[in-house]
Amino acid sequence: MVKNSRKKTISGRIRPLNSPLMITVQVDTNGCPAVLKVRGQDVAISAIFDIWDVVDEWWKPGQIVRRYYGIELEDGGRMMIFHDNYNKAWYRQQISPH
Repeated sequence: MVKNSRKKTISGRIRPLNSPLMITVQVDTNGCPAVLKVRGQDVAISAIFDIWDVVDEWWKPGQIVRRYYGIELEDGGRMMIFHDNYNKAWYRQQISPH
């Protein structure tokens, strides 16, 4: 059995995993994402490979109303982005290596 040192354990800073980050997106005439600003550079979206909607917590203030897009960038990178219809902002959810 390990002796209890009575020292306070420190787990470090707790942070959520895969938190969405706000991004800048230009949309086409249909409202679909067309250009994404990445590290200060405009990068064209070459393909949208998936689209789905999430509506949740509709009974609460600040409800979740999002349209997600699985996209491929012109450099081959893939990412998941979404438009939050409640606060009218775009976010990046995750990036997959290409």
